[in-house]
Amino acid sequence: MRLPHPALCLFFCGALSGLAIAKPIVGITPADGLASPGNPVLVTLASAEEVVKDAAPIALLRENGKIEIGRPAFAVKNNTKGARAYELETTLERPGALLVLAQPEAGGAPLARAGFIFAPEKIEPAAQRPADFDAFWDARLESLARVPVDPELHPGKFSAPAAKGVAYSQFSLAVGPHERVRGQLAYPDRPGEKFPALVIYQWAGVYPLQPGTVTGNAAKGWLTVNVMAHDLPIDEPKAYYDELAKGALKDYGAIGADDRERSYFLRMFLGARRVLDFVRAHPAWDGRVLVTHGTSQGGTQALVAAALDPAVTAVVANVPALCDQNGPEAGRAMPYPYWLAKTDGRDPAAVAGAARYYDVAHFAPRIRVPVLVSAGLIDETCPPSGIAAMANRLAGPREVLFMPQANHQGADDSHRPYLNRAEIWLDALRKGEAPPKP
Repeated sequence: MRLPHPALCLFFCGALSGLAIAKPIVGITPADGLASPGNPVLVTLASAEEVVKDAAPIALLRENGKIEIGRPAFAVKNNTKGARAYELETTLERPGALLVLAQPEAGGAPLARAGFIFAPEKIEPAAQRPADFDAFWDARLESLARVPVDPELHPGKFSAPAAKGVAYSQFSLAVGPHERVRGQLAYPDRPGEKFPALVIYQWAGVYPLQPGTVTGNAAKGWLTVNVMAHDLPIDEPKAYYDELAKGALKDYGAIGADDRERSYFLRMFLGARRVLDFVRAHPAWDGRVLVTHGTSQGGTQALVAAALDPAVTAVVANVPALCDQNGPEAGRAMPYPYWLAKTDGRDPAAVAGAARYYDVAHFAPRIRVPVLVSAGLIDETCPPSGIAAMANRLAGPREVLFMPQANHQGADDSHRPYLNRAEIWLDALRKGEAPPKP
């Protein structure tokens, strides 16, 4: 079966060794990357400029980003005036994601990537939800409730935020006897008025927060909170965070990976929940709209916060991490923070067991509010199969965006479909409206 010419193209700049295509174009059909098992999909490589004759590239096919299922060669499609194009037709026979890596015949770094997902609505988490999952987290919430919020507010070290008519401050809240969660807060400076709340969580890494994250949204009418993922001040010089990233917090995601009671994410998740106590008690909150929002590790926290607090009214999460952490048990690539690879000096069974308590797919059944979630089909940090497995367990309405061009970092503006859709969602939610229909 021959598919029509692909409608979606992505440009990769620069000369490439082996294939010798300058500014190659990658195209896929179907253009949205969504397919049914057994139905063929098509990848094309073309050139916008004249090329030097060379061997056809090899396609390294990875099912669910992990299991190699073939290394077929691309076929020559045309060779007009030295401008060569190649194509490859392939499929998956069961639900899952397919990652296509175009490589030089002689091997080496991939020249380009393409991704598809087959029947994503049928992908299930690799590991079963622990029978005591809810009991474990409910006990943690009971312990958190016994800790006074103890809010501390101060102006911080930042210069005055460049947003007229916005009230800005920094805060610190207690999570435990010796643990705190910190962040920044901004809202329209109109005394006596109340506003919908938007809580923004941060992606992975060790770095300061930026005041524009909250002031920009406050200028739109949100009571906005931005949360530091670590128990750290939010406005120190860059060198402070760089030193921690190279030292005590290097690979922090692996800390306590073999023990659900010592995981680095325990304080982070409870901190994500504690911030909601602060928001709900704030006199400027309207008491109705409470949206959690974030990308990657921030998307994880946004989803977990909603699972741990029924007061959340909607979630907007981009390429969330920690979805289907036990994916390798089902032959799938694992997501950040790659717990099942962090077994040096640890019992692998203990790591796999602890991961189940921090898997967003197992928090998902507790989330009954509308969720917008996205996945990149060439994302090798937070694989789309894991995000699909998580989304299929959500207990409430959801809209899942699969972005065919997108890697994890959103290169070449490949997260634009999510960014545009998130803006529409947030505009409706800010006005107190229901999320727009897909």
